[in-house]
Amino acid sequence: VPFLPNPQYPVPTSPLVVEAVEWLKQHSTPTLFNHYIRSCYWSLLIAQKLPDIATIMNTNILETVVMSCIFHDMGWPLADHSLQNTSMRFEVDGANIARHWIMYVENNSTDGKWDSHRLQLVWDAIALHTTPSIVAHKEPEVRLAYQGIFADFIGPNGGLITAEEFREVVRVFPRLDFGAEGVKTVLCQMCRVRRDTTFDNFLSEFGKKSGLDTKGEGVVEFREEAEEKSISNMLLTALN
Repeated sequence: VPFLPNPQYPVPTSPLVVEAVEWLKQHSTPTLFNHYIRSCYWSLLIAQKLPDIATIMNTNILETVVMSCIFHDMGWPLADHSLQNTSMRFEVDGANIARHWIMYVENNSTDGKWDSHRLQLVWDAIALHTTPSIVAHKEPEVRLAYQGIFADFIGPNGGLITAEEFREVVRVFPRLDFGAEGVKTVLCQMCRVRRDTTFDNFLSEFGKKSGLDTKGEGVVEFREEAEEKSISNMLLTALN
């Protein structure tokens, strides 16, 4: 992970992480790449501030968290479309891409550090990073990845990072198009390209409010379909 000139950010520099960062640069836009890296730094910083996590941190845990953070949004439209399977939720797609990439690299390596448990932790951290009510009951690696990713949206308002820390990281890895309008555009795009995967989760709220292009395109049809395919409607309809 690119370094910050501050020793309080203990960034793992394993060959796997270095190779992943270079690969992600080639398969993500600058806006998305910077989001990955900022999320990584927030996770590493937050790890030092939570006593129950700080006391158990080691190289393997740090590397697992970093790999989760830097791959977590590979299912976004800002990532390489040729790698994606849009029949899946974007979180699951990103989790699969991360797992397959790590397995491919590890199969050509001799260190053997990535067993099935670590791979599952990365998969879980990415697949669940938009579901905090489940993440709260998961392993430290999964919780920490979520906290770092979420911190990149709320900044110092979450209380786990300071305004000074936030400015320091954003100065080196600027937000670019990662503002309210830019993120809304991406989430609405996913209501278009991953339509059937959005109706049971938060993404459908963007389609119902702003349509498929943030300007209302297809909003009426999307609302009707979202209501028809909502979990509550399907359950109650089946019971009638």
